[in-house]
Amino acid sequence: MVFILFGESWSRWELSFKIVTPILHIVFTAAQIHGSRILLSMWRKEKRKLVQEENELHDIETDSSSKKKEAVADEEMAVVVQASTSLSDSNTIQAESSAQTSEENEGGRQRSKLRKALGFLRPIGHYITGR
Repeated sequence: MVFILFGESWSRWELSFKIVTPILHIVFTAAQIHGSRILLSMWRKEKRKLVQEENELHDIETDSSSKKKEAVADEEMAVVVQASTSLSDSNTIQAESSAQTSEENEGGRQRSKLRKALGFLRPIGHYITGR
């Protein structure tokens, strides 16, 4: 559209306008191309940063999942040790009164219910405890 307007009014222009106008348009176009190249390089640099951050987050998630697996394994081991200890203790403590046994069972049930109720915190526990 611009070139059509230039072409129609070209014969009425003075010589200085005929020289300066095309030069200014070429300079303006070069500036726009240069700005586009700068924006493209900035975009590529930011894209590289994002990919690098994603890789770091993936590494952190991998580390935290392995730590979480280790924590779960440690917890399971503690439960097994506690269960075996409680089994050996239960053999030696059979002489206790039935009232104490029922109270312990009730306490164990309450702890079990509490663990189940707070089980949703397990996936975010490493954020809280730092492990």
